[in-house]
Amino acid sequence: KIDVITAQDPFGTALAGFLLKRWYSIPLHVQNHSCFLNNHQWMSEKPLLFNLFNKIAHFTLIRANRLRVVNKMEGLKYINILNINPKMIDIAPVPINVSFWKSKPNEKEVDIFVKKYNINLNRPILSWAGRPVEVKNFPYLFKSVSNIKKLVDINFLIAGNMNNSFYDLS
Repeated sequence: KIDVITAQDPFGTALAGFLLKRWYSIPLHVQNHSCFLNNHQWMSEKPLLFNLFNKIAHFTLIRANRLRVVNKMEGLKYINILNINPKMIDIAPVPINVSFWKSKPNEKEVDIFVKKYNINLNRPILSWAGRPVEVKNFPYLFKSVSNIKKLVDINFLIAGNMNNSFYDLS
């Protein structure tokens, strides 16, 4: 016997979950691992597709029996935009396995990395990692780093898949 249907996102899996909920009269739990609802920067990346996704999210979220969001701000969007009862919303950030960051790096690999990227180990390192897409607002990031560099001499590293980047980072 199935007790609950859980959906990974408020789009396709939630829509399938909604249909199963209706068919089998089973509660639906929709989990949202990001900030999608009415996120105009995200929707502008692929307007037709992501506006459709936003409409699907509006449909599925109000029909779920329980919701999980990654932060308080996303929960407030559900409450303010969709009028969802706060008692139906669980806030649970995505867990991160930190064991990798606790291990001591291989000194030879560190030396190679430091030389390859011309890093001065006497300066603090500030880094950013992710997808270089418009919604990440690189102009704001670079302005912020510029302001920091006026106060402290730092290394600034950017990591991510730069193929098909929205920004020219050369």
